[in-house]
Amino acid sequence: MVFDGKPYVIIKIIIEMKRRKFGTHVLLAVVAFLFMGCEKEHQLIDLNQLPQVSQDFIADNFKDEQISYILKDNEVFDRSYEVQFVDRDNIEFSGDGEWEKVSCYEHAVPSGVLGDKISNYVAQNFPNAHVRQIEKEFNNYEVELNNGLELVFDKSFDFVGLND
Repeated sequence: MVFDGKPYVIIKIIIEMKRRKFGTHVLLAVVAFLFMGCEKEHQLIDLNQLPQVSQDFIADNFKDEQISYILKDNEVFDRSYEVQFVDRDNIEFSGDGEWEKVSCYEHAVPSGVLGDKISNYVAQNFPNAHVRQIEKEFNNYEVELNNGLELVFDKSFDFVGLND
């Protein structure tokens, strides 16, 4: 039986529970009710509905940018946010409000996002390039330059190598 979001599915589950063993169908019914009670998967929100840490990050690094929209993405076991600016720059935040990815298309990612070690490394080794994207990975940072190179830095912001 596949849950498709319609109330009659719950009635079918209850009827089946009477005909079969109780345990597995109770689990199925609970899952169905959870899905019915979930928030919309994608939802437009206001800046003040972002976690405070996200609001502070935007104020510190993108205070002159005009926000086009903010999208809250509710998945079954996860939540995330995406802030899209008018100039196409965007930021992806985790459910707890920490930035995960920053992309800038018309200018460089702000140095406040990169930190001193990454900013200095790029300036010294690629003086004619700038960072257009940075993404936090599990154990490193991936940095994309406007010349197409992708650099990898460890959690201490030390250069590790190039990304294929």
